[in-house]
Amino acid sequence: WKLLMEHFGFKYHKGKYCLPGNENKPGKDSCAIEGRHYFSTLMELRKHLCAYGIPKCKKYLAYPDVTAINHWVRFANVKGLPDAAFVNPADVGGYLSFRGAWSMLQKLGLTWCGGFYIVDDPDPLKESKKFENQEDMSVHLARFGIPRIRGSANVGLTDDDRLRLDLYIASAKIDSFKRIDPDKENVNEITPRRSRSKRSSDAAESSKDVENLLQLSPTEPKQALGHREYQMTFNNLETQRQ
Repeated sequence: WKLLMEHFGFKYHKGKYCLPGNENKPGKDSCAIEGRHYFSTLMELRKHLCAYGIPKCKKYLAYPDVTAINHWVRFANVKGLPDAAFVNPADVGGYLSFRGAWSMLQKLGLTWCGGFYIVDDPDPLKESKKFENQEDMSVHLARFGIPRIRGSANVGLTDDDRLRLDLYIASAKIDSFKRIDPDKENVNEITPRRSRSKRSSDAAESSKDVENLLQLSPTEPKQALGHREYQMTFNNLETQRQ
């Protein structure tokens, strides 16, 4: 939270965690909306940043801080992971393949039909989301979490299984520092389908954005500002996905 305040301009105002900018603070004449512009808990803010990305950085961040914030945001939807936990994959059954992950997701209510991966909404009145490929489905689940689908079996899924699944999903390639405007995003298809060339282009652009973030200041080492850095990295997870 200190990093978000000092380097991005987040504010704590009237007991709320606010996005950067005075227009995002609650108040009598404010148009800010709770759950969109300000949040009652740090976890609510964290999940919002996981879904929509972090606003533009205003001050230089050292590489360890970039990594720490990225992990803190990306692991927002991982169940059973204590703050600042060290995760040894061997302790929870090792890395998952997509086949293993999909088998677990089916137990949680996800389905395959007509050439699409189907992610039902917990609200039966809302339309299901459809994805043509596993990559886009994984990105959507990484951003918003695996939904609690009514009537799903959830049979034979241990706490360790769920942790392995959530870590697999969280390793989807997403740039946490590229902000998505919630007000402009397509409600019916939150993670739109993209061509292979478009996905490659987006990945290259995301990499460039992070490089620019790291080049805003001198390169001397900088101590972390009291935050806890997650020890589980995405490198091995991404290798296992390939």
